Amino acid sequence: MDEAVKVVPKSLWKCTPVAVKATAGLRLLGEEQSQDILDAVANGLREKYEFRLRLNENTAILDGKDEGVFAWITANYLRHTIGSSSATGNQRMPEKKPTFAVLDLGGASTQIIFESVFDEKQPDSMLKEGEHK
Repeated sequence: MDEAVKVVPKSLWKCTPVAVKATAGLRLLGEEQSQDILDAVANGLREKYEFRLRLNENTAILDGKDEGVFAWITANYLRHTIGSSSATGNQRMPEKKPTFAVLDLGGASTQIIFESVFDEKQPDSMLKEGEHK
């Protein structure tokens, strides 16, 4: 959040949405304990920062599938394999870079996430149902 304060102009703080999404460790706790923790984090953020954070709408526990997707997006964005182009002048598409796979070994769950790349000329190269989740 301290980084967001540096990057987002102060005039936009109150209209910039923030989301708190917990992962598998919180899924293991009971519903009441999990909600108490989410509420405490949300209240702390609202007290310290002026960003928009709505309780129950922007605070939740991620499903395992979503946890993996967010990890993949974060890792590849930070490694500059996905995201906006640095191309200037002509509005050409950036060159496609290979993405990184992510293996997230947590205390309560594991996700393995990678971009599936297929030969468009060979439809049989697609993953069949049951080969991935």
